[in-house]
Amino acid sequence: ITTNYEAALSALDTVARWQGTTLVNLATGTPTEAESMQGWAQHREAGYLDGVIYCYPRDVGATHARFDISGDTQLWDRHRSILKALGGEVRHVSDQVQAANALFIGIAGGFYVPALAAYVEAATYLDELGLPADVIHRTSLHALDLLREETAVINAAIHSESHESDQAQLTIFADASLTAL
Repeated sequence: ITTNYEAALSALDTVARWQGTTLVNLATGTPTEAESMQGWAQHREAGYLDGVIYCYPRDVGATHARFDISGDTQLWDRHRSILKALGGEVRHVSDQVQAANALFIGIAGGFYVPALAAYVEAATYLDELGLPADVIHRTSLHALDLLREETAVINAAIHSESHESDQAQLTIFADASLTAL
């Protein structure tokens, strides 16, 4: 088990040729690192798939675990059953080897982690005001349901480049946010 690309390369570099082998890296990294690792593998006559883990270590093997794999579809097809043994949802997201890391950076780094940090701040504020934990939790679940619905709407708007809405305009969200500042 390695935690990053540098450690993986250090461990694998002792073997000069990996002919006929497929290497799968699940260490978190950047799209550029995934492309470099693929080049390194190809130079040593190995196939290469890159992936990311969307769960905590305790959840590996659980039905709610998630793994995104990117790289050559034929390699994915050949090794799909082995990779599915990781448990949960294991999916091939793209032939582009950098795609799994790009998704991770965009969604985990750009959305999930900041959302968790914002939630800690919001829940702490509400707790300090004396609101009961169960009320905070139930209200949070409702907000998450709304967020789940709106991510589909927003994603469609981005891809269609059509941002018109008969619902709340961005100025309404901006004005509401000012009260929290």
